[in-house]
Amino acid sequence: MKNALDISILPAESWRPADAGNGRNSDRTSERELERIPAWLEWTAVGHGVAGKTSARLWDYSQSGFAILIDGSKTGKQLLHEGDAVTLILDLGQGPMPVACEIRNCAPFRNSVRIGLTRKDLGGLAAGKGYPIGEFLRIPPQIDIPAETANPLLFGERSILRLAGIHSGLVMDFVTTDGSMPVCKGLELELNLVLPTSGDNLYRGRIESVDLVEGGKLRLRLQPLEVSGSLANDLAEILAQESDVTPDTLKRLGFPIRFFRKRLVFRFVETMEEYGEVLNLRRNAYVEAAKRPEETIPEEMSLDWDRSSRILCAFHEGKLIASAALTFPFDESYVLRTETAFPDSRFPMETLPKTELMEVNSLCTHKDYRRGDLLHAMFEQIGRIFILSDRKCIMNLSDGNLLPMYKRIGFRDLGHTGIFLGREHHLIRLTKEAITLGKGMPLIDWTLVYGDMMADILEKRMLPFTLAEACAIRAKLVLRGLIKRLNGARREKEFQRTISGSEGENRDA
Repeated sequence: MKNALDISILPAESWRPADAGNGRNSDRTSERELERIPAWLEWTAVGHGVAGKTSARLWDYSQSGFAILIDGSKTGKQLLHEGDAVTLILDLGQGPMPVACEIRNCAPFRNSVRIGLTRKDLGGLAAGKGYPIGEFLRIPPQIDIPAETANPLLFGERSILRLAGIHSGLVMDFVTTDGSMPVCKGLELELNLVLPTSGDNLYRGRIESVDLVEGGKLRLRLQPLEVSGSLANDLAEILAQESDVTPDTLKRLGFPIRFFRKRLVFRFVETMEEYGEVLNLRRNAYVEAAKRPEETIPEEMSLDWDRSSRILCAFHEGKLIASAALTFPFDESYVLRTETAFPDSRFPMETLPKTELMEVNSLCTHKDYRRGDLLHAMFEQIGRIFILSDRKCIMNLSDGNLLPMYKRIGFRDLGHTGIFLGREHHLIRLTKEAITLGKGMPLIDWTLVYGDMMADILEKRMLPFTLAEACAIRAKLVLRGLIKRLNGARREKEFQRTISGSEGENRDA
C-alpha cells in the first residue's frame, strides 16, 4: 500500500515559481498571456499638463479595476498622478474598447511603472441614462437560468452568468460573480443558456452597460444581436409557467408566444358561472374592437342563440381565454344569427336544409393571448367538432378586415354582403371537404391549419373515409414536415426582423 504524502517534509512554499509574478493576484499560468493582449493608456491635458498615449501591458485585473505596466523610460512617472482620469484601451479581438479609469497608485516595477486603475465606467445602470426605455421583468430567485460563455481574456476558460432581468426588445441583464471576467461596454458575448429548448440555445449580444452591484457581482446589460425564435419561445414558456408572467407582458418584451396551443383545455360551458365568464370575455372583446360602446355591461352580451348553441371554451390554467358559440339549427323555422344581416332575416341565396348547417358566432379571445397560437388552436378545435358532427357546412359572416384570414382557413366568400352590428359583412361558407381534403385551399394553408388534426383523425380512424379519400389525405400529408419547417423558417425571419428593429429603437433611446 502506498504511503500517505507528508507535505511537512517538503521545502517551504516549494510550489511557488522561482520568478513569481510579483504583484499579481494569482500566478496561474494562463494569466501570463495577459501581457500579450494589445493595450494602450490615454490621458488628456487636464491634470497632466500635456495629453499623451502609450502602449501598456495588462498585468492583472479584478472586477473593479486593472493593473498595467508602462515603459518608464518613455513615460515619466511624473506625468501620471494618483486620482488622474485616464482611459485604458483593450483589444480582445473585436477592435479597440475603451474603459474609463482613475489612477489609484503608481509605483516603479523593474524597468517599468506599474499603475493601478480603478474602473469609472461601473454603476451606470443606477443612473438610468442612455439605456433602453421600456418594461422591465425581474427574474425571481426561484427561477435559476444560468448561461455559459467563453472568458473574453483567458483562453480555454468558461464563465457562468445568470439571467437577472429582461427589458423590451429582449435586452437582457446577466449577473456574474466570476472575478476572472472583466468586461466592458461594446464587447460582444456568445452565451449558451442552460435550459431545455427545442432549438439553438445561443444568445449573442453586445454589452450596453456594466454595473458593479451588491455582493461583488457584475451586472451586464446585453443588446441582442442573435437569438433564435425557438429559444425565445421556450424561454417565454418557462417564464409563463414558473413565474406567472402574463402573455401580454411577454409580448411587450418581444417574446413570441406560440406555446399556449399545447397547454389549453377545451370544453363546453357547463355552469352559470362559466357562462358569466364567457359574457365578460365577449364584452371586453367587442368593446376593444369598437363593436360595442364602453358602457356595455356583460349581461347585455347574452344572446338568444346561446340557448340553442354549445359554447366552446378554451382555458389556460383555469382561466377562460377564448370562446365561441356553435349553433346547430333544429328545423327550418330557426333563424340563424348570420341571417339577421339580410332583409327579412333570410339568406339571400339557396342553401342546404338548416338541419345540415352549423354556425359559429361570438368568437372572442382574451387580448393578452392574441398574436400567438391561440386563434389557430380555436380554429383547429372548431374544425374538428364540425367534421365529426352530422352537419355539412358552416355559414358565417366576416367583415372586410378578417375576410383574408377566414379564406386562409378554407372559407369561401359567397358574394353577398349584409349589415351586421352596424358594419358591412360578407357571407362566407366552409365545407367539410375543405377541411378533410383541402378542397379549394392551397396545400400550405391546409397543412398548417388542419394537417396535424387530419393526421390524428386518419390514424385513429375516426371517420369512414373511402380508400380514395384516405389515399388523397395521406398524399397531402407527405409534405407536412417540409412545409412546417419552411413555415418555421419564415417565422424565424420575421422574429429576427423584430429583434433588429428593437435594436435600432433601443440604440436611439
